[in-house]
Amino acid sequence: MANTPQDIFTAIEQQLSAINGSGGYATQIGTKIYLGQVQRTGMKEHSIAIGARSGLIDRTGETRLGRAMSAKARQIDLIIEAAMPSKPEQFLQDGLLMLEDIERAWAARTGLAGAPIGSIRLNTWSILDRPVGLDRTVLQILGEAEYLRA
Repeated sequence: MANTPQDIFTAIEQQLSAINGSGGYATQIGTKIYLGQVQRTGMKEHSIAIGARSGLIDRTGETRLGRAMSAKARQIDLIIEAAMPSKPEQFLQDGLLMLEDIERAWAARTGLAGAPIGSIRLNTWSILDRPVGLDRTVLQILGEAEYLRA
């Protein structure tokens, strides 16, 4: 594996594709995954979009546990948006179902086993406001992934 940003996104895509409504998952948001199309239109289907807000290439000025970071250490600031059909009175409940499914898939980490990711953190989440008449719940998660460049 070349340990590139694309490798990281591919590994995350594989991980989240397990969310298919079976095996204990409450939603089917992993059945359609978009890479890079976070601000997509429509969102008529169950889906997840994975994108990057920014990244850090040079982390040699940082320390962890008193030790300097490797020149190979990289960080990607992630943005993940999950969407599913919903009714306004269900937005919170459906948003929490999607969050639980994503956290559960993340905890399994099977799709990430081959990628040298130091850590993935899901830092914050919010259920986005939808325009009147758009019967979709959209959950946005901001996080970060660390990896070592080969």
